Amino acid sequence: MSLPGLPWTIAEAARRFADRTAYVTPGGWPLSYTDIDRLSDEVAVGLAERGVRAGDVVGVVLPAGPEYLLTYAAAAKLGAITAGSTTASPPASGTKSSRSRDPVWS
Repeated sequence: MSLPGLPWTIAEAARRFADRTAYVTPGGWPLSYTDIDRLSDEVAVGLAERGVRAGDVVGVVLPAGPEYLLTYAAAAKLGAITAGSTTASPPASGTKSSRSRDPVWS
């Protein structure tokens, strides 16, 4: 038996908790569960328009915050695999830059 994935969890949280605050940005802007579901849908549309599909690896390099959360959720909604790193994360010792045959930049 497999567990529901992140897209299901986000949709279920939006259904159950709707306008309750799920996240507050460092600037004090509250995001509800419904906001996260809707905004991550919008980001998913943008990623899909740029060619991201199920099974693709999406590198998410953003500061920890709402943009990171929404991009991670959007990629999951498309079935993409995320390779994330916040901009505050130092590179691992001996790490080389990522390379891709067909990078998608957003």
